[in-house]
Amino acid sequence: MKKHDLKELAIAGLFFLGFLLGILFVNLWGNTYLKENELLNEQTLLSIKNTEIDRQALFIRILMQRGKAFLLLVLLGHTAVGIPVLAASLCWIGFAAGMFLSIFVIRMRLMGILLFLASIMPQSFVYAPLIWMMAEAVMERGIARFRSRRVLEEWSGEKSFMQTMGVCAALLLVGVLLESSVGLWLLKQAVTYFL
Repeated sequence: MKKHDLKELAIAGLFFLGFLLGILFVNLWGNTYLKENELLNEQTLLSIKNTEIDRQALFIRILMQRGKAFLLLVLLGHTAVGIPVLAASLCWIGFAAGMFLSIFVIRMRLMGILLFLASIMPQSFVYAPLIWMMAEAVMERGIARFRSRRVLEEWSGEKSFMQTMGVCAALLLVGVLLESSVGLWLLKQAVTYFL
């Protein structure tokens, strides 16, 4: 197997490990967890349907949340802890996706799958490549650092890493814009239709 294939396998494997753990968590401890929390219950979804949301404030809030995580990963991607932090992040993203899908299915059965898809579209078409590009860049950078004993400035991939992070930052902005406008509209439409 090529190096590139192993990186891709590791990225996908970490995400799907987290995804399966999220599904397992909800299915094993879900009854207790769902009874104690009002996460994605019908009342919460109806409030999404009936509440008028300030899209500009939502954009800023999402940008702050996603931006902090992005900046942290970019900064830690320059250090020796970049790969372990990346691995934990990929597992967490997968865990959250698996958990939310399971909660939607438990609460609303088959309609839950459709509501889950409505809640992640269209921003996931931007976030998925962003996460993939960022993961590959951080892994490449970390592997090169471990293999090379040279001074950091001599590493030839610095410019490439920063260019990739620039593209990722642009994708992040597009994803946040989609999430706070089209994604919100689509979720409201789906909740209106299904509830």
